[in-house]
Amino acid sequence: MRNIICLDKDGNSFEVPTSELRFCPSVYGVIIQDWKILLIPQHGDGYWLPWWRIELGESIEAALVREVKEETGYDIEMGWILDCQSSFFRTNTSKRHIQSILIFHSANIVWWKLSDTWFEEGEKAWMGMAEWVDIDRLPELKFYGSVDIVKIIQSALAIGQ
Repeated sequence: MRNIICLDKDGNSFEVPTSELRFCPSVYGVIIQDWKILLIPQHGDGYWLPWWRIELGESIEAALVREVKEETGYDIEMGWILDCQSSFFRTNTSKRHIQSILIFHSANIVWWKLSDTWFEEGEKAWMGMAEWVDIDRLPELKFYGSVDIVKIIQSALAIGQ
């Protein structure tokens, strides 16, 4: 049996048998407007993009629209793919080991009403209400995740998101 290295939110590594991995493709919204990016506060001291897993039978677009709505209250239309990466990580709450394909998409808001109404009960324990954060603050922010999110945001800016 093969082992793989998974990272937790703090960058700690865990060697895990592949038989313990759960496959979870996910989609992320990169939403930039007026030199601000929409981010989700996490764990009291960090941020991440609106995201979650693509459910069985669900298209990438439907998953992104659903997740941005659930995490921000905004209705969006999907833009273009900005990046696609693979990741192996350990969840913070359930301590499950995940193999994921992370699909980063630009998106535009079509309806404005920031809300956390659609948060699932478990999410409220570690996520806060979405915030519009000035792009110039990116270097000082802490991001939870196994990919270089600042680089992905910079790519979106370079192509005129």
